[in-house]
Amino acid sequence: MKKRYTGLAALLLTGSLLLTACGGGDIAAENTGETEKSATPIVEDTTTPVVEDTTTVQITTLAADDSGYEFSKRDLDSSYDEVTATVTLSDGGTTVNGSGVTVDGDDVTITAAGTYVLSGTLTDGSVTVAAGEEDKVQLVLTGVSVTNSDGPALYVQSGDKVFLTLAAGTDNSFSDGGGYTATDGDTDLDAAVFSCSDLTINGGGSLTVTGSNKHGIVSKDDLVITGGTITVTAQNVALGGKDCVKIAAATLDLTAGTDGIRSDNEEDEDRGYVYIHSGNITITAGTDGIQAATVLYVAGGTITVDASDDSLHSDGSVTISGGTLTLSSGDDGIHADVTLTIEGGTFDITAAEGLEATVITINDGDVSIEASDDGINAARKSSAYTPLVEINGGNITVVMGPGDTDGVDSNGNIVINGGTVNVSAGSSFDYDGTGVINGGTVTVNGQQVDTLPNQMMGGPGMGGMMGGPGGMGGRP
Repeated sequence: MKKRYTGLAALLLTGSLLLTACGGGDIAAENTGETEKSATPIVEDTTTPVVEDTTTVQITTLAADDSGYEFSKRDLDSSYDEVTATVTLSDGGTTVNGSGVTVDGDDVTITAAGTYVLSGTLTDGSVTVAAGEEDKVQLVLTGVSVTNSDGPALYVQSGDKVFLTLAAGTDNSFSDGGGYTATDGDTDLDAAVFSCSDLTINGGGSLTVTGSNKHGIVSKDDLVITGGTITVTAQNVALGGKDCVKIAAATLDLTAGTDGIRSDNEEDEDRGYVYIHSGNITITAGTDGIQAATVLYVAGGTITVDASDDSLHSDGSVTISGGTLTLSSGDDGIHADVTLTIEGGTFDITAAEGLEATVITINDGDVSIEASDDGINAARKSSAYTPLVEINGGNITVVMGPGDTDGVDSNGNIVINGGTVNVSAGSSFDYDGTGVINGGTVTVNGQQVDTLPNQMMGGPGMGGMMGGPGGMGGRP
């Protein structure tokens, strides 16, 4: 019998366990050197929970950075020893060897902590995790294909944390149908993979997710990805983690009708962040490529984004300390409402505006911008700060299109203390406050300058819109 989630049906009883829906509404790779300890699953009939080692490891176990973000040991370790049950999915004939699993037609429910090895196909069914609030569940996918026409193909209804392990060398997929309305209590179940609990995806296999209704993969808590080759196509958001999205050492190919990656918890200043440690990420997005409510932090990896709106966007701050980023967008290449800090990395940005924030600080990195509006724009997005562009190092090249556009624009001040800045534009610099060069090398339209020209002051005789020979900012 197909499982129908409605507003009236918010519970699933297994023995005496009462399960409740998660709170909140709609949220509009290789592994780390560990190998699986069991190539052939060991089947044991046991209900002994698999207990996570809750000791956290600093991200320096993958590569050094000073972000302060952490992954747990089990996030990074896709191995397993004991198996609670093996489940072979089959239309009208799913079989279970072990405990902790119930089958109702083509709906499979996992009800207890443990490690479950899954294989097989359901053409119109579902896999649900409905474990206790303290239970940790590991699902090992060894060649799984599940499609559900009227709800999530994989639904984590309850449990402390679920680990979705992609067994090396296997291909796996989850898909939902279009046009359905599925709820559990006050929760809209609107993703092909939907989790009310922390969800970690790891391992060395592949996973293809198709969100035909709305979203691809959604966690109402943390979404952590530390391995695998993951392809997501979604009508709305491809990857969503309400509290956070953390990515390391995975290969992601995301196609989204709205945001490629989103974390949208605005209530808790310590949540709502996106952290990318490493990996190979390709995003095609109808709105933002990556969207964070509080902080967006990139420490490394190769990131390619083609977005109709911003390639990278944070309602708070953006910090980038490494990686190779190729960003194409209809609006901003990188946008932060408050601060944007670049500590390193290689950037190739094609956008209406390359970099935009209230305070923009570039300390290092190779930054190439081709823009049709402003190349670098310190706009007053936050009333807490005076707009500022500060360049202390790095190699920055800004090439502007024709028209009334500025290479570097600040509604406040511009300070250049170091680095190499090369601007090719009809209006090279535009600032409302002060503009100073304390160090570094600044070139405007092929000519080195000692003082910053300012479009706000008028033509060449007042400082050089072009920074040419007749201006205060031009060298003869």
